[in-house]
Amino acid sequence: MTTMEVISQLNSLIDDRKSFIDDNGQGDDIYLNDIAALTAAIEAISTLSEGKLYTVFEIIRLVQEAVSEEICGLDDGGIGMLVAYEVERGIIRKLVKEDEHETNV
Repeated sequence: MTTMEVISQLNSLIDDRKSFIDDNGQGDDIYLNDIAALTAAIEAISTLSEGKLYTVFEIIRLVQEAVSEEICGLDDGGIGMLVAYEVERGIIRKLVKEDEHETNV
């Protein structure tokens, strides 16, 4: 999977999270936090990828770092850690599925 393909997949995840936001704004914080983390991951990958090709595992590591920094930095009573974990696992599942490899991820 190329860097651009990974960025495209992350953008797809952003669109997915946006689809859960309702008109009244109630309970949307978790989705907005996901969007912020995914956006930060895209920015990190884009900045670091200028002139360099990354392996999927390097990209996963970068995404995990960006997601963890963005979500775990929230003052939310520890919920951010669980959200960061779930977002990271979802990203990994999507990347592995897109790469058509079966693993125990």
